Amino acid sequence: MAPRKASDKIRWLSAVRVLGFVLVLTYHFFKDFLPAGFLGVDVFFTLSGYLTTAILIDTIRKNGSNNLLAFYKRRFLRIYPPLFVSVLFTLPFALFLHPDFTAGISRQLAAVFGFATNYFEIRTGGSYEAMMLPHLYIHTWTLAVEMHFYIVWALITASIIMILKKWFGAFGDMLEYAGKMAISVVSLVIVVISYLTMRALFNADPTNPNPAYFSSVSRAFPFMLGALLGVAFGSSLSEKTKKRLRLNKAALIIALFVIVFAIVMLFLLSRSLTFNDPDTYLYGFPVASILAVIMIAGTRILHEALPPGRREPRILTVAADLSYCIYLFHWPLYTVFSNVIDSNPISVAVTMVFSIVFSAFVFYLIEPMLRLVGKGKASARAQALKPFKKTVIVIVLISLIPGYITIARSPEITSLESELLTGYLYQDSDRIAELAQRALAVDYAPADSPQPDNKTDNPDPNPSPDASPAPTTSPGPTSGPETTPTPLPPETPDASPTPSASPTPSAPAASDSPAPADSPSATPTDTPDPPPSMPPPTTPPTLESVISAGVTIVGDSVCLGARRTLIDTIENCYVDADGSRPMRQGYDILMKLQNEGNLREYVVVALGNNGEYEHARDAINQLIADINPGHRLIFVAPYDGRATASWWSSQTREYMYTLEETYSFVTIADWYNVILPNASLLGSDKVHIGGNSTAIGMYVDCIISAMNTASQRPAKP
Repeated sequence: MAPRKASDKIRWLSAVRVLGFVLVLTYHFFKDFLPAGFLGVDVFFTLSGYLTTAILIDTIRKNGSNNLLAFYKRRFLRIYPPLFVSVLFTLPFALFLHPDFTAGISRQLAAVFGFATNYFEIRTGGSYEAMMLPHLYIHTWTLAVEMHFYIVWALITASIIMILKKWFGAFGDMLEYAGKMAISVVSLVIVVISYLTMRALFNADPTNPNPAYFSSVSRAFPFMLGALLGVAFGSSLSEKTKKRLRLNKAALIIALFVIVFAIVMLFLLSRSLTFNDPDTYLYGFPVASILAVIMIAGTRILHEALPPGRREPRILTVAADLSYCIYLFHWPLYTVFSNVIDSNPISVAVTMVFSIVFSAFVFYLIEPMLRLVGKGKASARAQALKPFKKTVIVIVLISLIPGYITIARSPEITSLESELLTGYLYQDSDRIAELAQRALAVDYAPADSPQPDNKTDNPDPNPSPDASPAPTTSPGPTSGPETTPTPLPPETPDASPTPSASPTPSAPAASDSPAPADSPSATPTDTPDPPPSMPPPTTPPTLESVISAGVTIVGDSVCLGARRTLIDTIENCYVDADGSRPMRQGYDILMKLQNEGNLREYVVVALGNNGEYEHARDAINQLIADINPGHRLIFVAPYDGRATASWWSSQTREYMYTLEETYSFVTIADWYNVILPNASLLGSDKVHIGGNSTAIGMYVDCIISAMNTASQRPAKP
């Protein structure tokens, strides 16, 4: 006979489960209030390690061995049916969302049911904080980690007992003591290895903590800390220990104190850390797990110190019973309702109502039907539910239809990913054209003329300070800031910026009468067919000759979506854009261009949505200090429709707003306030332009307007 679960015997242990549950849900619903509420997951993991180890030891004590198949069956029936039903019931709600939210849903579901979501998220770069669009079932990564723990830990404990039984014979006190010692040693070793793995994975790339956060190896130590407690203070205590704790007022006071202490400290820890904070991976997760151990130990003491008839509150028991199912339902439902309901409190309320109703249906109806049939006395309860069997089957079958429609209409990639891929292709095409042009310039240059400087990316590396920038190339896959300049063709009716939005003559704008590249004014009359790139100066360049007229734009994936229009609209425009680019990387690119003599007069920094605020602020300050005199610096204020005031992008934007008054050569392109009343034009992630020509036009006009303003302000002295 399978032993009773420790959670059924230990009163108030439900408080530990509910605490972890509340921390996680608060983080998902109100991240600004509890930015490290994800530490509640470590409370779950520690509790699972404690209960699993306590149950395994009790089973071995009673039966002399651990029936692995029976253990795996119990775990499977507890985890898999609610998981399947939660996916079945929540998929139809995704029909209310943009198809982008379900892009590649079949791959995501394969990871969910294969208990591999954690590694799926590592591979796809997903997290609750870093993704353009959060996966509907990203939260099932915790189930994957738990299932990996159940499989591996049960095998390890069974192997330990099997080996020790060969030495000590039948199970007895000596064997039990040796087994506990061996399990404790193995647990400690895994704790050390797991923690060091987390540190190594985080230090390998602090800008991408996903491997450290999601890996089953790096997240094993909470389970092992719980296992250590399960060995020392499990569900079955010695009679001597029980007698010492029974109705002991001092023990009762200590238990209440440590429980309250652990709750308060977990709350404070969850308020003070963040997902990307190095301290989270240095001490946040270990401390949270240790606090969970303290709280579990407190409830264990409380169980023995209280009178036998004193039960935990019914509401606490019900909340603990439904917590797993509510956890499964809440995230996909919240993703739906938070995107169709403007008010977050209302979307949270609607999410919880649906989650509780669905969870009660699963826990009190479906699970008993699947788990209690044919178990002796328990079969009477199954018989009581038998009249509902056909109803349940009908509900499940009906749910399959909209779920299938959701999967069938789901694209392979999101429109945002398609937009970015297109932008990358155009950008790479332009760079290939640039390399080809430079190669031709070398091949066809006159033998007695100097070779062109391959480092420069400007059509004319040494224009005079007052010269008008060369016209932009015509659109096409080979056009770009570095190709041979040709006059810009007339704009089509759907072109984003209007001619009236072009910069003033002192800004990088098209010249009224650009000289042809092969005109006498451009080259000496006795020089045959000059190469596309002018030769470098024979004397060291002056500051004025190094600073080329035109504009250099370094941006992120939002800028990438407007890159073609920027190049086709703004004369002598160079754009380097990339997804997930932090401000520091932008600084490095601009300094490289400056050192090569390729940084143009107007420098536009279209960054700020990626990376921590402190790092962005420091990179901005360093750029302002290090950029050479003669440049005009423009920062594009970032917009993120999901962000609140505490988000890094919001803090970076607010810091940008303070720069104009401090530095005369700094101008702000206020994209935030331009798009704020028109946010419906953005993509489904509320950040990217999403291929919308109107939004692209507004973005380009915003930068041109800032360039006009900058032209009336002094350059850096």
